[in-house]
Order: sequence, then structure tokens, then C-alpha cells
Amino acid sequence: MKNKDESMIELLQNELIIKEKIIKSLMSKVENSIASRDNAFSLFENNVVLQQKILIRTDELNSRNEELEKAKQRIEDIADYNLKVINSLKEYLFVCYDDLVIVDGNKRFSALLNGLSYKNVSVGNIIKLHQEINFLSIIEQTKVDKYVEYFEIKVDLDGSPRYVNLSATLIEDALEHKKSRYVFILKDVSEHVEMKEQLEKERLITIQSSKLASLGEMAGGIAHEINNPLTIIYSSLLILRKELKKDPFSMDVLMDKVQVIENTVMRISKIVSGLRTLTRKSDGMDLEEHLVLEVLDEVTLLCGERLKASSIELSIDVEPNDLKIKCDEVQFSQVLLNLLSNAIDAIAESPHEKKWIKIIGKKKANNVILQIVDSGVGVNQGIKNEIFNPFFTSKEIGKGTGLGLSLSKTIIEKHNGQIYLDNKSMNTCFVIKLPFSNIYSEAI
Repeated sequence: MKNKDESMIELLQNELIIKEKIIKSLMSKVENSIASRDNAFSLFENNVVLQQKILIRTDELNSRNEELEKAKQRIEDIADYNLKVINSLKEYLFVCYDDLVIVDGNKRFSALLNGLSYKNVSVGNIIKLHQEINFLSIIEQTKVDKYVEYFEIKVDLDGSPRYVNLSATLIEDALEHKKSRYVFILKDVSEHVEMKEQLEKERLITIQSSKLASLGEMAGGIAHEINNPLTIIYSSLLILRKELKKDPFSMDVLMDKVQVIENTVMRISKIVSGLRTLTRKSDGMDLEEHLVLEVLDEVTLLCGERLKASSIELSIDVEPNDLKIKCDEVQFSQVLLNLLSNAIDAIAESPHEKKWIKIIGKKKANNVILQIVDSGVGVNQGIKNEIFNPFFTSKEIGKGTGLGLSLSKTIIEKHNGQIYLDNKSMNTCFVIKLPFSNIYSEAI
């Protein structure tokens, strides 16, 4: 049996064990409580951070929406501005598909229909082209080149014939299901074309007047050029008449005088031919191939008497002899006559004993070069930049119109050539530079 003390000790130990268990249980509960509190605090912190992020993102989205609204408004403003610009154009603008069905147009174009809708209408029913080209061929060309342009083509606009500059641009839609569209712009240039035609008429009238003025200045010399051969013919006929009265007459004398008469008639014929060439009215450009020597021969014959009267020696050196140019003979002869007349006037009163004019023709690269050189010492430095200006002349009053070089420059430029004063030459030298005729371009 256990004594009383042992029992007490055992009882106390059991109580201690029970209390220890209770303490452990309480400690566990306290630890769990602390852990729950920490979790709750952590969750609270996370909620706060998340709310802050949501607020920031919401502000960003609101700001982005404001920017999008502003961008949308800007796009609408730009579209409205572009529409106003397009509608303010004086040109006719329309958009169509490749089947020529119109999908849009500006106010100027809409006005052609007098208020009617152009939607689903073919452009061919509104605008008629007079040229060989048509809208379908323009569309096909635009598909290849993306942009095409035609100048001064004749069309029917609003029931009346007009001249327009026409351009077409291809707009390829990024979406595959969308058809390509073509933007056409037509600019009415009828007044410009009419003005050009009027200026061309006036230019031709001026050229004709200048030719007649030049011939008027040489009238006395030309009359002498024809009168001298007539005198030779008359003298030869007198000799023939006298010879025919003889019995027997000399056949050698007859043939000699017939040959003289024939040569003289040919000379008169050349002079008259040159006159006819120069006085013939030129309606626009009539480009044909001509031998340079033949053109020069006709022109220089008209100047023969003036050259003799002023003791001026003329030489012509053209290589090769069959050198050709493609030109309007009437207008080109006028240029040569102007340059020769100027050269004669410039050196006629020269104190130098030897006075001369040289005409040199040659091929150089892809051009024909003609040089008209005289024994003068050149053009005064102070007027070099003015000599090709209209109505400028260094001659005495009444001796020049001031149109010769100006018209010559216009004519040569119409031939796609150049005329200029050679500043490197020791003497007065005018140069005409023309492209080869087709014969040379094919041979090269």
C-alpha cells in the first residue's frame, strides 16, 4: 500500500500533467489566434493595394478614353476640313471603280448632273472623251503605273467641248474584300489652250511681218540679182539673132549662148524659189528633211547683191555634203536670212580691207552644228545678254525691228534646238544646234 505521501505526490503529478495540457491547449489557441490575426491583416493590406491599383487603372482608362474621344474629334475635324478643301476645288474630282461606276465626287463634279445623284452612274454617261483614249484604257494604264496624266485633251463637259488636263490615281484598298478605286481629277484649261492658239497665230503673223521687212530691206539687191541675169539673157539673144542671120551660122556659137541662157534662167529660178520659200505663209510647223547645202544656197542667193555691194566674201563649208536637218524650211530659212542680214549690216561699214562671212556646218555627237561667223570683233559686252530680247536692236533707228534674233530663238527652240552667241570665238559667231534628222538617228 502506498503511504499517504506517495499518494499525495502522485496526485500532484497528475494535476501538473493536466495543467500542462491545459496550458499547451491555451498556447495553441493563442498561437492560432495570432496567426488568424496576421492573416486578416495581410488580407487587409492586399485589399488596400488592389484598390489602389484599381483606382490607378481606372484613371488610366478614363484618360485613354478622353484621348480617344479627342482623336476621334480630330479625325472628324480633319475629314470635314478635307471635304471642304475638295469641294472648294475648281477642278472636277470623282472616284470610281474599275468598271467606271462612280462612288463619290466633289461639288464641281456634282454640278455637271444639275442636282441629280451620280451614285452607281457610269462616268462615260457624264463626260465624253474626244481623243482615241477612253476611260477604260486610262484605268488599265493606271493599274500598271499607279498614276497617269494627260494634257490638253478634248472632252465634252456640261454639253460643251472643253480642253482639260486629266490625272488618274489608283487607290488600292487594304481589305481584300474591297475593290480598288480610282481618283480622277480634270482641270479645265480651255482658256489656256485658246490663249496658246492665239499667241501662236500672232507669232506666225510676226514671223511673216519680219520676213517681209527683211525682204523689203533687200528689195533693191534682189531686183539687181534678177536684173543682171535678165541683161545676160537679153545680150545672148541678140547674139543668137545676129548669128542666125549668117549663112552658114556657127552651131558652136548657138550652143554656147543657149547654155548661157539656160544657166542664167536656172539662177533666176533659184532666186525666185528662195523668195517663194521666204514669203510663203507658215501655218504651224511643217517638219521635213532638207539638205543643209540646198537651204543655204536658196538663202544666200537672196543676199548676193548686198554681199557684192559691201565687198564681203561669203564661204560655205558643210561636211558631209549630204548633211541633212529636219526642219520647217520656211521658218529655218528665215533664221538664216536674219543671221546673214545682221552679219552684213555689222561689217558692211567696217574699215578692214578683208571682210568675210563663213557658214560652217558639221555633225557633232547627236547634233547638227551650224556656225555663222563674220569678220567682226564680236558683240559688245554690255548688250550680250539682251540681243535675244524682243524689240532690242543695236542698229540705227529705221534700220531694224529688233525682232530678228528674238524670232530666230523662238523658231530654233520650236525645232528642239538652240541658238546662241559663241563667247569664245575671236570673231562674231552665232551657233545653231539642232538634233539629227531621223535618217541619222536610225543609222546611229
